[in-house]
Amino acid sequence: MKKHLTLILFLFTFLFSYGQKTSLSDISKVESPKGFAEWWEHYIFGNSDSAYIALPKERFMISANLLLSGIYNKTINRIPILDVDVDYVANSGLCSKWSIGAAFRNLKVNYSRNISGTYGRDFSIGLYGKIVGGEVQWQSYENVATTMHAIIAGHNLTIDFDENSSLNNVKVDRFLVNLYYVANHKKFSYNSAFAQAFIQKKSCGSFIAGLTYIYNEIMADNLVIDAIYGGATPIYTTHDIAIGAGYAYNFVSSNRHFMAHISAMPLLKYTIKAKIKRENAIDESSHYVEILNDEIDAFNNKHFNLRPSCIGRVALLYTVGRYVTGVQGVYNYFWSGDDKGLAISTNTWQARAYFGVRF
Repeated sequence: MKKHLTLILFLFTFLFSYGQKTSLSDISKVESPKGFAEWWEHYIFGNSDSAYIALPKERFMISANLLLSGIYNKTINRIPILDVDVDYVANSGLCSKWSIGAAFRNLKVNYSRNISGTYGRDFSIGLYGKIVGGEVQWQSYENVATTMHAIIAGHNLTIDFDENSSLNNVKVDRFLVNLYYVANHKKFSYNSAFAQAFIQKKSCGSFIAGLTYIYNEIMADNLVIDAIYGGATPIYTTHDIAIGAGYAYNFVSSNRHFMAHISAMPLLKYTIKAKIKRENAIDESSHYVEILNDEIDAFNNKHFNLRPSCIGRVALLYTVGRYVTGVQGVYNYFWSGDDKGLAISTNTWQARAYFGVRF
């Protein structure tokens, strides 16, 4: 995991540097914090069309946020050696939390904490360049409501567990890196909708391209599933990479106070690795999980497993002087793996209402 993270962060930094007009070597001339801020502004603004995009005079922004989020996660595991099929659904329902955010120009950090629901933790870093940029995000859900459906030797078994059940414990962790490229970067600002480091002055659209890395980890701990896996708690993991293209549009009102953004990006996703781990195993003599992992690897090596996925975003914001208020929403659909061994279908959505002040 650390190796993948290091490579992704390096790519993240390299891509952001691509295409900027001001040279990175100019930073050697910086002699003060104010000088660095001025250099950074020239660097990120580059050769933008000032009739369409502008930088606010204030460099910093802080915001208070209310987050509403949810996840619907389905894990499908076929175990031919035992004549068992397991479908495991985790549904968080509606979760809410407060968060605070801080930004210096196009670098943005958010930290969140629960108000209600089972949304465990959330931390994100965004670097929204005018040509390329993206975001890194960690999300976790714990003890959410689940439904387990199993077919054991031809017999159907379905059990529902609510989020307070002592017989069921589920934890869903997701690590995601989204990178984007804006074709019409001289006139269109993706940043203005999601980081407010730029100001979109006129309505404009652009074709966009994206590269996404997703890591899913689902721990499914209940008495029935533990028994199926030889007295052990299964942990389903997938590593995926996706590439796609779409379109984004910013609508700006005539008085420039109101802006609306909408974008959609269909993706094709490739599963790099799908694996099942066992935790706290009682029966160490059972090795069918290792056999199943070998079968999953053999299948993936013989098949170029592409799955359709998508990311959609909307944003509405209203600006008066230094004050910005608005809402943002993002929907992700990802499908990992293959039904013949291990597959994970994930739907996540997040809406954020915020009030920010530039200074």
